Amino acid sequence: MCIGGDVGGIYQQWHVAIVDDDTRLVEIVREELELQGYQVSTFSSAEALLRHVQRHGLPHLVLIDLGLPDTDGFSLSDRLKAMGDVPIIFISGRKEADTVVRGLVQYAEDYVRKPFDPRELAARVYRVLSRIPSFDYAESRIVRIDDWLAIDFGQRMLFAGQHEYPLTPTEANLLFVLLRNANQVVPTRVLLSRVWPLQDVYEETLRVHMHRLRQKLEPDPANPQYLLTVRGTGYQFVRRSA
Repeated sequence: MCIGGDVGGIYQQWHVAIVDDDTRLVEIVREELELQGYQVSTFSSAEALLRHVQRHGLPHLVLIDLGLPDTDGFSLSDRLKAMGDVPIIFISGRKEADTVVRGLVQYAEDYVRKPFDPRELAARVYRVLSRIPSFDYAESRIVRIDDWLAIDFGQRMLFAGQHEYPLTPTEANLLFVLLRNANQVVPTRVLLSRVWPLQDVYEETLRVHMHRLRQKLEPDPANPQYLLTVRGTGYQFVRRSA
């Protein structure tokens, strides 16, 4: 029985990327996830995944081995997080408490030690994805909000009217978290913890970055229609129905 229900339902649209050079393990995990109805892409190196993301956009979730042939999993996570706050689960044979804690605090939604039961990993993937309110960030390479606004997270580019703007890693991350919670108020503390997980950053810094984002994406930054401030609470990305 599939975790997500009927494989003809919505869960087959969830795209999971696996980055691990252990081909045997990757095939076992791929088989289990596909059985559950997920779309699965596999990569043996960090660079292969990053090239894919730049061409096709972000997946819904990434499974990352810490010991990759061309870099370590934390470095890959840094580069992914510079594109957006994509959910990550580490799969690793490293059991040191400091490594696990760093992975969970700074990057990942979960940390699964090798060896593991593929069914348990699939359950953990489902648990993470089932908590996400919106998957607009992975609907296509270029996420089109409306006729005015579109975002390419893989290239960190924003298209507003006739203009194109590069996004800083911080701007991409903020926009990603807000879009993932479109039409919901995201508390200030959540934005601070997701975008600056290990830093003492205060609300004024967040306000500065939100101001800069509005300058890029709003038709009239003085009267925002996409990025709204909810005083005393946080911020909201408004995405209206077509």
